[in-house]
Amino acid sequence: MDARVRDCTAPRLTVDDLAAMQPRYFEGFVAALWQKRGYGRVYVTPLQDGGLDVVAIKSRSGDLIQCKTSSTDGTKLDWEAVKDVTGGHALSTRTRA
Repeated sequence: MDARVRDCTAPRLTVDDLAAMQPRYFEGFVAALWQKRGYGRVYVTPLQDGGLDVVAIKSRSGDLIQCKTSSTDGTKLDWEAVKDVTGGHALSTRTRA
């Protein structure tokens, strides 16, 4: 069987499954999604990530991803989460310069 064909017997993830995932597993799931989107290099960052959880690179561009999940309905991102992402972007830009 072609490896690209999805195994129809594999269980599908539900929203409840995602909400119950430990943070590092959720980050790995997000990284796998970006790989499926065609990003050739996708990395889950170390625990002290400076606000970035996943780095996905496609050609000469990429995405810096901050993963957030909550098991509480209606949870919204707060200002701290936004600062984490912008701080991570600044750190990434400074590191590459």
